Amino acid sequence: MRFSPQHKNKRGFALLISVIVAGIILSVSISVVNNALKEVILASTARQSLVSFYFADSAAECFLYWDNIRGNPAIESVFTHSGQAPFECAGWTLTTDNDILDGHDLFFFWYMQSPSTEESQKDPCTYVVKRLPNIAGATTTIRSWGFNTCDNNNSRRVDRALEIEY
Repeated sequence: MRFSPQHKNKRGFALLISVIVAGIILSVSISVVNNALKEVILASTARQSLVSFYFADSAAECFLYWDNIRGNPAIESVFTHSGQAPFECAGWTLTTDNDILDGHDLFFFWYMQSPSTEESQKDPCTYVVKRLPNIAGATTTIRSWGFNTCDNNNSRRVDRALEIEY
């Protein structure tokens, strides 16, 4: 079959249209996948932020619980001026480190879900600091930082903090 000169100019037209349509479909597909990946990362960050916040909150509540000895402020706190005192929080027996800083008593502890090993660095942890006032009538401050991972080098590490004054 021979093509006339009119048909000879139209031979690549179908191929050109199919390449353009395939390119448009490919670019739309890549855009949809890109948006889906961003949503997954955003949802993961929000989840990790909540882990950090709840760890900070639970550690602050544990600290408050032991500070006034299970709801009885008449009993002396386990965080005394004399140094370290053991207390239990979420099944772990912890001790505080006591230091005098600028005339304030400062108590702090790290709390991790599992004992301190290389594998536990992936677990959430918290750091709590209690600072006693150095003048009468001032407030006591508790600061609690929660981390979604104890690994300082993790680029996805999220921390949230709470501060309580009383």
